[in-house]
Amino acid sequence: PELQKPLELPPIAGDDPEAEAPPGEPWGFGSERLDIRDSLITFTDQRITSRVAINHLRLGEQFTWRPEQPLELQLQAAVNDAPLSLSGTALPWDGEPQLVANLVLQELQLEPFGTLVSLFTPLEQLGGSITTELDITARYQRDAVALNINGPLTITELNAQTAEAELAFDSLRWRGRVELKPDNKGNNAISGEISLQGSAIELDHRALELPLVRLTELAVDGIEVADIEQINLSGMTLRGLALLGAPDSQSSEHNGQSAGQNTGQNTGQTDVKPEPTVIVEQITLDRAVLQGNALDAETMQLTNPHINLVRLPSGKIDRITQLQEVLQQSTAPVAPVAAAISATQPTDQNRVPTTATESATPEYSGSKTAEPFTVNLAQLKVDAERWLSFVDQAVTPQMTFSLSRLQLQIDQLSSGASQPVKVTLATGNESMSLTATGTVTPPQPTLAANLEVKLTGLELPPFSPYLPGYDLFSGRFSTDSQLVINGDQLDANNELLIEKLKITTRKPVTETDAKGGLPLNLALDMLRNSKDEIRLTVPVKGSLDDPALGLNDVIRVASQKALQKAATSYALKALQPFGTLLVVGDLAGKATRPRFAPVEMVAGTTTLVPDQQQYLDKVADLLQKRPGLSLTLCGVATPADQSPMGATGQGKPEDASTGSGPASSSTPALVALDEHLLRTLAEQRTAAIITLLEERGVSRERLFTCREQVEQDAAANPRVEVFL
Repeated sequence: PELQKPLELPPIAGDDPEAEAPPGEPWGFGSERLDIRDSLITFTDQRITSRVAINHLRLGEQFTWRPEQPLELQLQAAVNDAPLSLSGTALPWDGEPQLVANLVLQELQLEPFGTLVSLFTPLEQLGGSITTELDITARYQRDAVALNINGPLTITELNAQTAEAELAFDSLRWRGRVELKPDNKGNNAISGEISLQGSAIELDHRALELPLVRLTELAVDGIEVADIEQINLSGMTLRGLALLGAPDSQSSEHNGQSAGQNTGQNTGQTDVKPEPTVIVEQITLDRAVLQGNALDAETMQLTNPHINLVRLPSGKIDRITQLQEVLQQSTAPVAPVAAAISATQPTDQNRVPTTATESATPEYSGSKTAEPFTVNLAQLKVDAERWLSFVDQAVTPQMTFSLSRLQLQIDQLSSGASQPVKVTLATGNESMSLTATGTVTPPQPTLAANLEVKLTGLELPPFSPYLPGYDLFSGRFSTDSQLVINGDQLDANNELLIEKLKITTRKPVTETDAKGGLPLNLALDMLRNSKDEIRLTVPVKGSLDDPALGLNDVIRVASQKALQKAATSYALKALQPFGTLLVVGDLAGKATRPRFAPVEMVAGTTTLVPDQQQYLDKVADLLQKRPGLSLTLCGVATPADQSPMGATGQGKPEDASTGSGPASSSTPALVALDEHLLRTLAEQRTAAIITLLEERGVSRERLFTCREQVEQDAAANPRVEVFL
């Protein structure tokens, strides 16, 4: 070493201790070169053991009396066998010491640091490696370090496991700049970009063996961190996102069936897994700010999302219900780093552990639950070409349904607020379209919505499984609806239009009639107009949590019960003041049949009681407006017919065409009835009504007859029964 001046020694023992040292300048130090080779440094504490092997450290010329002269340095080392190199220059003796260097670290394994990370997170296992090449500039000034780090950092083959979840990806790359300034004015900054390409992020639920998340590409642009509490992003793009894939433990048979179901076809292949529940081609986030537990962004755009839903025979939604149940049972907390550190620190920092148990590595305690994360979006937009596939295995035969195009826009969406947000939706498939506009209030704590919904051209045959006992052979459904949801209560008013509806039965009519309502086909015929249309107003009210208000019941309300009620109401109004629609046993004592009030006849004749002409006009008008209806006419003779026909029972009935009544108003004594003659009278009454209806424009093909009847009840009125 070269000394600037002769060495000056301290005072010799025995001299006056209070005497001042001779005046002189401070010591100086200098060296032309320093080499250190093949050295090993080992660091060990309760949590981690690290080894730094110095293959070669070389320091160039340095002299304390030449502070402006750069010190060249070269380091070749290994950290836990991961190669590390550092080259650059330093000004160690300057008034503001500084370092300018390039650092290269290759494949530093993360596993040895797992116990350290577990202090701050509930990690049980950590794997993977870090590779980086950084340009570093550091300056010590005002008792603080100004640091600028620029360059890429890559995490490869990461695998992190907690008790419930596992996160893995092939390669995640950061490229950017970290700048720390010691001015205490909040000017510290981090800027850069994150990218994941050519590999996948995988997040799985370990207990369910359920793939939770798959992501093939991630790009985060324009990251700006002004302080630790706020992160600004100019943009973020995710591609190839898949949520809730098929569990690996599913049998190949189940996988093959589900794959066929999701496409509406059974492929017969048993080695194809079902598609994930949610697939999104691309998600774009513009101008976002992450502050604390809140994310604020101007626009989030989802491009070509696709949802695959399977309703299992149990009524549960495949994977979604299963995950919900497990998450509800989960007790693993999520805690901030500060709480974890606090929980692992001893009260006395200087006290040495006295037992092996006390010396063991502390575990993540998770003693405090984090605040909920909220998302605030000025606008959410969704565009898709094929976005929904639904398979319902809870009905027989199973039902499949799909929707193609989708345009959805939600304004001022906040997951943490209870303010109404504006919603605009348009979707459909090859034949139908659905639009919805209105407001929805996120569930804080309960959901509320007020929407105007318009559905046009929904083909009905695929929904046959929801109409027990019937097959929807053809038909098209449209509705204008006002939908109000308040908490768990649904209140919907639906204006329905059903076109060209044809239904076939899959069970005996007596099963339907036994419930006391009209047979469904008859109710439909009653409501069809001349254009083969059915128009109804159907309210639906009830609790969304009530199992009785499921999909099957809503469809039944809108088709069967409502149709019967509307048909009865229509007939009563159409035939007033004469109409009374009843459901009674027919004259043969067989299945119950609906009927109108009978056409009353003058005793002993085929002549209508005077006001019955107007009643028959209304029946004919009803048949003309409802071309699907037909009538069955049954003439009835009673004891009241005997007297006008003569005491011998050999008289002839009056002709309906004459409109005349009985020749005499006297009532001779009752004698035994001639049943043959009375049956003839009943038959002629049926023929007379058929003639009168034909004269009013009703086709003979729509008029049917039944066997004439003779009643023994003396109080019964002569009549013609009118059945639908």
